[in-house]
Amino acid sequence: MREGIRTRYLEGPSAVRSALRRWVPAQPMLVGAPGAPDYCLPTAIERDGIARAAQRAAVRQNATFAVMLILASLPVLGLAVAYRHFGSGGFWLAVSLAVSGIIFALDARAQAQSLRRLHDRAQFFYWLRSASRADFGGGVYIGLLILICGMQWWSMQPSGELQAAFDAYGLLYPKVQEGEVWRLLTGAYLHYSLAHIALNAVLLVLLGALAWAYRGWLSLLVFAAACSLSLTGQMLFGGQLYDNAGGISGGVYALAGLVLGGTLHRPLKLPHGLAAQLLVLMLLAIIVLELASTAAATVAHVTGLSFGLLVGATLALAERHQLWGQTRSRN
Repeated sequence: MREGIRTRYLEGPSAVRSALRRWVPAQPMLVGAPGAPDYCLPTAIERDGIARAAQRAAVRQNATFAVMLILASLPVLGLAVAYRHFGSGGFWLAVSLAVSGIIFALDARAQAQSLRRLHDRAQFFYWLRSASRADFGGGVYIGLLILICGMQWWSMQPSGELQAAFDAYGLLYPKVQEGEVWRLLTGAYLHYSLAHIALNAVLLVLLGALAWAYRGWLSLLVFAAACSLSLTGQMLFGGQLYDNAGGISGGVYALAGLVLGGTLHRPLKLPHGLAAQLLVLMLLAIIVLELASTAAATVAHVTGLSFGLLVGATLALAERHQLWGQTRSRN
């Protein structure tokens, strides 16, 4: 980091502590101000107790977020208990918010106990922001999302009805059984509602950027393969309650699995606290969707996550074996 940028935030302990209160963005835990070209690791500043100030601020952030999630869930949970109504989608959404809040609270406690955890977390975000390909990957997946939305809009023309799109390109089980196997390639990119595609869109961009930072263009191949593989699993093993399936959620889960599987070789790139959070949140989403809706494609979600984990772990172990072989040959 250029010295001029560093001294801008190190004019004194109060200046740095002031910067810590307005980290940009909040989660990466880097000292900086809006528009600053560079950031500084707070844990790299050894003097004046700045690292401890960063630790307290990080704990406060996670604790505040945890409290917000838990408070948001309480009204719905209270109504469910009062009226003994525990089967609605709103109830299970409130449960997932409460459990997510507990996860963030546990993470805040872990950070409070160890400055090393904060250092690992800050190193990860510093790498993600300054040295990785995450920004470019986010742009790639935004472009892919625009293409998917455009394909759905085009397939609904001229009637504008969703049924027309599924009749033409969707994964309809009877059509596949009649020999139209190509629908396994196109069906995942059709969604049932605006809310369905919006949820997948947010997760696709966030997890896609992270997966691209790790694996680059290979993440696209994993995503595309998982979309088809997950819906194939849903058709074969998901029961016959419905005769169709759609959505890219299997591919999104595969991107999460690809990152998590990679931690076998790159533990410093995804700290254990973040890896555990991501895995628990993915499993929580699968369970809550299954309990909240009979239309949830649970087999597709599990298939996608498992496929991503398998690919990520295989690549990580291959890299570890290659590194071991190189070290052994040098010795």
